[in-house]
Order: sequence, then structure tokens, then C-alpha cells
Amino acid sequence: MNVPYAAPFPVLPPGPPRNGLGTASLVLGVLAAALCWTFYLSPVAVVLGVPALILGAVGAARARHGGATNRLPALGGLWTGAGATAIGAVLSVLLMGTLLKVVEVASEAGSELLAGAEVTVRYGDGLTVTMPEPELSTSGAVATVEIRLRNEGGDAAHLGGAELYVLVGERELPGRDVRLETPLPGSLEPGQNWTARYTVTVPAGAHEFGLDFAPGRDYAFGYWQLPLPGAAGSGEDGDTGRGRDRDDGDTADI
Repeated sequence: MNVPYAAPFPVLPPGPPRNGLGTASLVLGVLAAALCWTFYLSPVAVVLGVPALILGAVGAARARHGGATNRLPALGGLWTGAGATAIGAVLSVLLMGTLLKVVEVASEAGSELLAGAEVTVRYGDGLTVTMPEPELSTSGAVATVEIRLRNEGGDAAHLGGAELYVLVGERELPGRDVRLETPLPGSLEPGQNWTARYTVTVPAGAHEFGLDFAPGRDYAFGYWQLPLPGAAGSGEDGDTGRGRDRDDGDTADI
């Protein structure tokens, strides 16, 4: 008995090409290439360039195996993504170096020596900081600390993020005891002056303040030792307790 052959399975028509990855790669690569030359947006170019490179490689492989028809756009996204990532990475490193650059204290006073009252501490960009002796309230419980700044440099000094720490001996006073009354401006133009004021609760028995002050987040800390007027033990021969000699001169530049 002859058994008839079974009918062959029907052949399904091929599906539409899967070109999405190659197209996405090209779009991301073009955007990354446009941004990689801009200094401050170079990190964005890296964020866009890496996916462009990966999607381009996958899209080109898919086209090679017949699953997509846009091999050239995929390769274009791959190479623009690779180039933008390389350039953006270099500029991003330079950008981070610029943002993390700290303006150091250029004078011995405030760095090698503890600055005294009315001693000028000079930063590398020309910003100067001077502090007179604190003024005590009538009760002696609160001291006002004045910080006088002058920009003697050629560029604006950016003062955002200023910080002040007050020490009595080796003990740092808590933040609630140090209150900013007159804030610093966001920037100080060349030739401009500014006076910031803090009020500090004076602990019992304190005769001097150690002050660590940075005029902005881009600046290093300078160091002062200021006697409290009329307090027992204040003056040049008082114990600083901070491991530095004290400079009571006018200005000491390196």
C-alpha cells in the first residue's frame, strides 16, 4: 500500500527588517559628536557615545546576518560614538581638573603661620582676607568675628560655599554656636571689598579663637589665631594650642 507523502510545511514570508538599533546608534552618535567639542558638555557626550558604540556594533552584526538592512547607518553610529566618547573623555578629565582646582594660600600667614589680628592672608588669585580682633558683647557671652575680603586680582573671585570653623583650644565649636549674620556675595569683582560677620557663642574660660576659614568652595582654608579682648591669657604670649607659630605682622608673602 502506497502511503502518500505529507504536504510540506508552508514557508513563512520574512519579517520586516529590524533596523531600530542601527538607527538609534546613528542618532546617539550624531548627538555625541555635536557635544563632545563643548568643554562643559563633554561628559554628556561620553554618556551618549558609549551606547551609540554598543548599539552600532549590535546593529551592524544584525545587518550582516540579514536581520536588518541599515548596516551603513549602524556603522556610522558606531564610529561617531567611538570618536565622540574618546574626545569627550579627554575633555571631561580636563573639566574635572578645572572644577577641582583649589586656590591655595600664597602667604606664609594663614598657611605656614597662624595669622594674627589685622594680618593679611593672601590667596594665589589675589584675594586677601583680614580679620581684626573679635568684638565681645557687653555680657561677654557673644563675640562678633569680622572677615574683611578684598579682590586684588585681575579676575572675579567666586565665593560661593564659604566655610568657617571656630576652635577653642583643640575643641571645635558646634555649628549652632557659629552664626552667619552678614553673608558673602556670590562673587567679588577686581578691586571690590566685602565684610562678612559671624556671631560666636563664647565658651566659659575662652581667651582666644582658632579660626579655619575658606572664602569659597574653590579656596583652601586659611588659619587664624585671634585673642578675645580683655580675656585672661590673651595676647602674643598666649598658647595657640594648634601646632603652629603665630604671625602678628602686617603681611607675610612667600
